[in-house]
Amino acid sequence: MIVIGINPSITSAFVGHHYAGPGNHFWSCVSESGLIPEPMTCHDDDRMLQFGVGLTNVCTRPTKGAAELTRKEMKEGVESLLVKLKRYKPKIAVFNGKGIYEAFVGNKNFYMGKQPERLPGTDIVVFVMPSSSARCAQLRAPPTSCHSIWR
Repeated sequence: MIVIGINPSITSAFVGHHYAGPGNHFWSCVSESGLIPEPMTCHDDDRMLQFGVGLTNVCTRPTKGAAELTRKEMKEGVESLLVKLKRYKPKIAVFNGKGIYEAFVGNKNFYMGKQPERLPGTDIVVFVMPSSSARCAQLRAPPTSCHSIWR
């Protein structure tokens, strides 16, 4: 399985770990989901592959928010991501937020959860989850020790 984010936050880029921003509840959610056998934080992101979970982003440039990304960056990022997905062939591609998936497919004709169609030209199951970003109020979980960098 691969979890796809839009791009790194400034904090994630600074500390060098995925989903490190204060208030981002990715690590709480993934720990509570049962996808991994033990609680983890952003500082454990390199261990996710041990549990069959990869992490990537559509765009590589860190920003304060996705709105700072250009259309060109998004288009190039989507093209690059599609190449990666076809090359590595994960069983499941999880898009962390509807905005990411909208950018990926180029429309809003989908819903949260498992999509009825596989990724075109592949056997990859597509799942769209609510964003774990602190800017999104769709889903909340308690913060993890990853956020101790702010203390």
